[in-house]
Amino acid sequence: MAEKEIAVKAKVRQSNIELLRIIAMFFVLIGHANGFVMGMPSPVEIETDTLSSFIRILFMSITIGGVNIFVLISGWFGVRASYRGLGKLLFQFFFLLWSIYIVAILCGETTFNSQVIRISMGLTQEYWFVMGYLGLYILTPVLNAFVEKVNKRQFQMFLITFYIYQCYNC
Repeated sequence: MAEKEIAVKAKVRQSNIELLRIIAMFFVLIGHANGFVMGMPSPVEIETDTLSSFIRILFMSITIGGVNIFVLISGWFGVRASYRGLGKLLFQFFFLLWSIYIVAILCGETTFNSQVIRISMGLTQEYWFVMGYLGLYILTPVLNAFVEKVNKRQFQMFLITFYIYQCYNC
């Protein structure tokens, strides 16, 4: 009888949120392909090829929120930081980055120099999101403790102050 009373709490899958996260990742990919591969249209391109320019700008406008959605979903589920998770994140980043540079060097697209070392360590602006996500991951225990301990009024003041800071610090 006691065994029947013990209920194992199973995680309920939230397929809708998982789908939104997948869509957000897809938006990031489309945004990169659109913005970096094709670039934003110049004024001359807008005048000469209006439809193509409109479509490129439309895709960028639709997909620009992908990063924000991804980070919001990560925060909603409450990222639980651990040394193992940090190690996995860093391994994925450096494995992918170094693999790309090794292939680029072998294909003759670049040579090994100090700039490649800086880039391969993630010390340039190209990897702003990885560095930002890494910082957020490291600060997660502090942020979680803050959210759990602070009262509603203090939390509102923090959000307003942070919002103003973000608006005027761009």
